[in-house]
Amino acid sequence: MFEELENIWVTEPKVKALDALAQPKITLAELYRRGWWITEIFGSYATVVSEGVYSPAGSKKRPRYYFRCRQCLIDINSITPKIQRKIYSYNLKQWKKYEASMIRPYL
Repeated sequence: MFEELENIWVTEPKVKALDALAQPKITLAELYRRGWWITEIFGSYATVVSEGVYSPAGSKKRPRYYFRCRQCLIDINSITPKIQRKIYSYNLKQWKKYEASMIRPYL
């Protein structure tokens, strides 16, 4: 599913952007296999979000999701318009997956 993304290198997502400088590189395909996806790219930094996780604070009837948001360095020289479209379409797919659980009033 992510064969085109094997040639793009990113650093492992960490809490702070400066922590990413000393982290090992992985491929973008491996990042997606680990459950992360890119929401935006700004320069050579990419904001990545992990899969939704049930919060222990929620009840069984109304579980609450939360997402981990991190930054990582990305090799922007190997990103083509085709790969940009693939990243964007996967981002939309993940948004539609969690949209209903995220947009609701908290009581």
